[in-house]
Amino acid sequence: MSATIESIEHAISPQVSALDLSIYDVEFSGTGRMRVLRITVAPKERSAGVDVDKLAEVARALDPIVDAMIDGAFQLEVSSPGLERGLRRPQHFASACGERVSIKFTPIGEATIREMGQLVGANAETIEMLTDRGETRVIPLGSISAARTVFQWGPAPKPGKAGSTGAKKRTQLESAS
Repeated sequence: MSATIESIEHAISPQVSALDLSIYDVEFSGTGRMRVLRITVAPKERSAGVDVDKLAEVARALDPIVDAMIDGAFQLEVSSPGLERGLRRPQHFASACGERVSIKFTPIGEATIREMGQLVGANAETIEMLTDRGETRVIPLGSISAARTVFQWGPAPKPGKAGSTGAKKRTQLESAS
């Protein structure tokens, strides 16, 4: 690749902004003919969404720009972050404060840990989360190997509710036979 992620981001930013979107992330992966440039765009207003037609419009606008910047074959993918979005940059973590997250990290000298909970703070060097176990944990960004927001589709089941329902059904079936 002749261009850096930063130079690509700088070059496409005016086009993305003109379409009333912002750049969420830019990634380049793969080798040879399997190289993929992934550009993730988000609406400027958090409550708005990005539909497939808008993504196609972005791809058409960005294709000639990135084509001129990257040597060789590659595939351009344009998407929106979605409900469960990856968190890689300090600004991703900052914008996800208050949300439920899954974080995979490796503290110095320890085994890899996966924590789920609520992201309560973020800066350029660390994040702070309230884990599902009720512990507050400060994690250096450099130790995080994977992170994403976690969307919950409805209220969590009440503790003990699932087990008692199964027991009721079992009792009813036994008495019916």
